[in-house]
Amino acid sequence: MSQFVVADTKVTSLEDIISALVEIGIAKENIEVHELPVALSGYGGSQGKSAEVVVRKQHIGARYGDLGATKFDEEGKKGRYYKFIVDDYDCRGSGESCDGYIDRRWGTRRGGFVNHLAGRAGLIMSERKLKRRGFKTRRVQKNNSDGVLGGIQLVATRR
Repeated sequence: MSQFVVADTKVTSLEDIISALVEIGIAKENIEVHELPVALSGYGGSQGKSAEVVVRKQHIGARYGDLGATKFDEEGKKGRYYKFIVDDYDCRGSGESCDGYIDRRWGTRRGGFVNHLAGRAGLIMSERKLKRRGFKTRRVQKNNSDGVLGGIQLVATRR
């Protein structure tokens, strides 16, 4: 049976979560936003996982489950920060020795998709805060030798 992979963020803004999803190529009309968490579909059902922000599996190229972002913990208490949730079968390839399907589709390494998305949301949050404080920002993308995104550096300068 599958489980869900969770990546914590320091992001508090729904706007930053949606921006991260759009920035990686998910169409805004495919992002569901709910006031209260709704069940996430995964291999073998929702397994009790739910989220307020949901991208259904067909819109992210996943085979087994939806992608979610939530502030709620396992006990149903609302926290301060968002976390991303995705079915681990989509990350680990359901027992295959290769990287998971969703990671291959999005150009990341094993389990990296959800962590990349969490990092992207944090980058957007930091960029927004710097601009509010009067900084000009630009992003520098770093790729590894395989051409896979290795990271994004945020450079800030005074205006």
